[in-house]
Amino acid sequence: MKHTTENNITILEPDGRLDAIQAPHIKNITVQCVKNGMNKIVMDLSNVIFVDSAGLGILVSSLRQLANSGGDMKICGLRKEVRALFELTRLDRVFDIYQERDAAVHGFSSAQ
Repeated sequence: MKHTTENNITILEPDGRLDAIQAPHIKNITVQCVKNGMNKIVMDLSNVIFVDSAGLGILVSSLRQLANSGGDMKICGLRKEVRALFELTRLDRVFDIYQERDAAVHGFSSAQ
């Protein structure tokens, strides 16, 4: 998974499937970010074609961990099928979801 930093915001870009195989990797990155004081994450899901319950679970868990450290997570780039899953599970009401990555990054500055 590709990850970069922009304006003290970590951008994670999972690719392909966000499932039980990738979930531990995302959790480890989130833990490291929080330990390093980087508690703002943009999860760019534009290259994700499938999300299962483990993938959704790790996103919620990561959001909770970030919130407990005074941070937040923004999500961007949802494909139609993935957005439908977020709406079905009502997670679209839990996460701040943006079409574009730049808007998600900007969402941190407008929320302060």
